[in-house]
Amino acid sequence: MICLEHEGAQLRVAELGGELRGYRAASGTEYLWSGDPAVWKGVSPVLFPAIGALKDGGATIEGTFYPVPRHGFARDLPFRVSEEGEDFVTLTLTETAETKRLYPFAFALNVTHRLCGDGFETRFTVENHTGRDMPFLIGGHPAFACPVGGRGRFEDYVLRFEKPEDGHVSLCDLATHLIDRAEPAPLEADRRTLPLRHADYDRIDTFIFDGLKSRSVDLVHRETGHGIRLSFDMDHAGQERPLCLPGAVAGHARPRGRNRPLRGQALPRLPRRGAGLHLRLPHARALTVLLRAFYNLADSLLFRRLFPIIIRRC
Repeated sequence: MICLEHEGAQLRVAELGGELRGYRAASGTEYLWSGDPAVWKGVSPVLFPAIGALKDGGATIEGTFYPVPRHGFARDLPFRVSEEGEDFVTLTLTETAETKRLYPFAFALNVTHRLCGDGFETRFTVENHTGRDMPFLIGGHPAFACPVGGRGRFEDYVLRFEKPEDGHVSLCDLATHLIDRAEPAPLEADRRTLPLRHADYDRIDTFIFDGLKSRSVDLVHRETGHGIRLSFDMDHAGQERPLCLPGAVAGHARPRGRNRPLRGQALPRLPRRGAGLHLRLPHARALTVLLRAFYNLADSLLFRRLFPIIIRRC
């Protein structure tokens, strides 16, 4: 485990999967899900080269079928530390004979975790070393504890989007995990607020907001505004900004004694009804994706300065 400490805050990163395993603020509050293996062992897995399940269990690339596993393979493989500083660490995964059996490309996946101000950021950079276009998906899957800092109840919190949204969401089949239908999200009258209710997430595994206008979403206490902000952005024209909100709860005692994580995924593009991989990266190009999460949004009902996320080709 790699531990970064800066100005009283701590970030814990595992070389297995290049995964962020914990974030403790200077106040001592842990903001991420604990990773309880009895419920869900993940904390913030890296999803590459697929997000979710693909139709028929894989993808056909250049006429050959490859059994790409659900959420890809990066989360289960060891990364190496390629760069490290006082407040950041970069871990790198490259292709092996086994990854080429699943995904026939030479690549470098670089994941940088950094402490910054009142939060942290995670940057994904995918490099194509193949010599031809490389289709892939890249996703962050951070799980935040709710109630945040143990304040209040799960139902006291809402998800609040930066801008009003149309509320049209795609839904996944609970058995196959493939997108199979759409329905309106239960947004409130302002079209920005999504209440958190156990009943919704017992029925629906994931809300998938496609074509999102917002560049950030807040998980906040409805009355006090205390919570966190997850920001995401994309400069490259033509790419969508879907946001997945899987249904589960972290740090909250559920009936039957179960605790579950509230998980968020921000990603460039999502497979439709389990179809193939959508991003294509030209040879010798890199795509960089940056996610930032900030805590303590409104302890005094005043938002602190928050910096936007940058997702760009480089």
